[in-house]
Amino acid sequence: MKETTMANNKCIETEPQKVSITNDDLLMLLSESDNKLDLLNTSLHKKILQTRDRINSSTEENLDYSSYPIISIRNEVFNAIKDIDDLITCNDDISISFIDRNKFNSDICIKIPPLLEKYKPKTYITEFIPLILKKLEDSSLVKNKVFEKIETIGMYINITLSDEYQLKTVENVFEKGYKYWENNLNKWKKVLLDYSSPNAAKHLHAWHIRSTIIWEILSNLYRQNGYITHRINHVNDRWGFWYLIEWYNRRKDKIPTCETKNDMLFFIYSMYRKWEKIYKNEDEYNKLTQKDKEELSKYYWDFDSYDEFKKIFSDFIANWNKIFSSLESGWDEIEIWKKMVDRSMEDFNKFYDSLNIHLDYCIWESFYVNIWKRLIKWLLEKWIAVLYTDDLAKKDISILEKKLLNKEITQEIFDREKAAILKDVNSYVIPLDGIWRFVIMKLDGSSIYATRDLWAIAYRVLNFAPDKIVYEVWQEQEDHFTKLFASAKKMGISGVEFEHVDHGFYIDADSGKKLSSRDWASNIQNLIKETIKYFKNKYINSELSEEEINKISEQLAIWSIIINDIKADRKAAVKIDNNIETACKWFEESWWAYLLYTVVRANSILKKIWDTKIEKAQEPLNKIEKILINEMNRFPLVIKEALEKNNPSVLVEFMLNLCQHYNNYYNTNRVLKNGIAIESKVNITKAFVTVLTNWLRICNVSVPDKM
Repeated sequence: MKETTMANNKCIETEPQKVSITNDDLLMLLSESDNKLDLLNTSLHKKILQTRDRINSSTEENLDYSSYPIISIRNEVFNAIKDIDDLITCNDDISISFIDRNKFNSDICIKIPPLLEKYKPKTYITEFIPLILKKLEDSSLVKNKVFEKIETIGMYINITLSDEYQLKTVENVFEKGYKYWENNLNKWKKVLLDYSSPNAAKHLHAWHIRSTIIWEILSNLYRQNGYITHRINHVNDRWGFWYLIEWYNRRKDKIPTCETKNDMLFFIYSMYRKWEKIYKNEDEYNKLTQKDKEELSKYYWDFDSYDEFKKIFSDFIANWNKIFSSLESGWDEIEIWKKMVDRSMEDFNKFYDSLNIHLDYCIWESFYVNIWKRLIKWLLEKWIAVLYTDDLAKKDISILEKKLLNKEITQEIFDREKAAILKDVNSYVIPLDGIWRFVIMKLDGSSIYATRDLWAIAYRVLNFAPDKIVYEVWQEQEDHFTKLFASAKKMGISGVEFEHVDHGFYIDADSGKKLSSRDWASNIQNLIKETIKYFKNKYINSELSEEEINKISEQLAIWSIIINDIKADRKAAVKIDNNIETACKWFEESWWAYLLYTVVRANSILKKIWDTKIEKAQEPLNKIEKILINEMNRFPLVIKEALEKNNPSVLVEFMLNLCQHYNNYYNTNRVLKNGIAIESKVNITKAFVTVLTNWLRICNVSVPDKM
């Protein structure tokens, strides 16, 4: 199959070539210059490499996955039955899961999926179940009193674990301590996680907040599942700075008093958006009130008519276009631009710090800006990119028309895709499968974020050698990332797994309508302050000190914001209630505050028995204790599952169940009897505190000493 490309605006038919970007290619593209921005970015590049080397050289290894009791049992089952059929080749061929003790009066269930897939259920039950039972009964699992009882229900083999073994697993939990959640399943693999990615000179809006909260938790999961994890904040420091700089240069004496320096930049941005709308439409101008006109005159210039305002604003646009050209080439305004970006990052970092979030790298889009022209040139020379001409567009529209005629697509899809084709004419694109293409540069020579995203991938592959690159960005960016990943592969970048992990929208709690980024663009710091204030008011008449009240209120505020994001499936919509008091009351009345109360209660028990005599109890474990122990032993499996699904809600569901089981246990079992602590019950509480504390660490939540 031939490909169509462009050279000197002439259409050329070329045979497809296998293209592979090499380190030499990338190093050539990274050549330094005396450009002001290049010099700044050279310094950033060195800092990136230092951080990379520090993270890569971390010597602390994760726990061996097989050291967890449930995994150890699976491995022993494999060793016991592996010779009954050639289909059983590895530990993963054995499926072991915890089951409902109230329903089955057993602890775990064993299945052999490869055998079930090949043989009919009847054959599996009549021929293989007896063989498996015999092997298990003769195994060390019975001899060492791990299995107390083995029974079958159809194709399932249900196991009752011995009390002695279950108590050993409890000790296993708190002995592993803060490491009881990690595994080495992805040892030495490197993953790059791209999330948060705010826009400088603006406030953090809803999607950035959601991305940051979800992916901070998931990045913790990557780390605990064995990955060497690099967390990248890809900050947009490009868009709109030309008019910010122009307005600041002309009217900085008119800037009102703002709470933060970033608020000042956001004020300029908001004013521009407001008056740009008027500039484009005289009807909007005619709707202005006298107060609006006074504000316009105050922050821009005096005017007597729409035509006069339009003339002034046109001059304003002409000047900021000059600044844009300067930023694209020599960056003559780099000093003031850098100050503006730093002001924004100072504000964003307050949010990150409040949630105890610390990304490893902050790499702004301008890091890639002076390289993209060399990248475009390389793509054209290698016949990877082409100029999307009228002729190419007509061919693609013809394909669309045939699809419409054959009823492969709807009229709505046809109209949308045709409009996109016409819009891309005279742009530089990377042709993809069928009629799809990835626009990387407009005809006027200006870069777009797609260009910078593509170069970012190349840079990351060269400097990090990752096994996987993951982007956490909202759902509407799916098309962009699909084309970005396809373009990277067409460049010859291989050996890397790319993944876009999206999240659902925020919706208004009252109307159920999706919120735009601007609908919830109020400063997140204000949201946190108001939430802290609410919880402080709850403790006004308490016996706690002011320091204790401040600490607890901050912990509850942060926890309420985090849990609002992760309580539902990652892809589900999340309700936002603009009424802080209503939102906080929901938090108090739900399980989430009770979850924190549960761990505070458990910790208080451990403090009470610090100097208490501990004795071993002779009575067997009761059903509630066994259920609680099984749930705690399930935690390592939940950690693995949450990462496989890229979904924090898996963790939430688990923890709610665990807390419910512990509270049932607490209400029916006395850890202290007649001033004496019962060892088994103390150990169960110690194990519970270990699991819950580690779970809260995943979510970056600290536990209050009191509530």
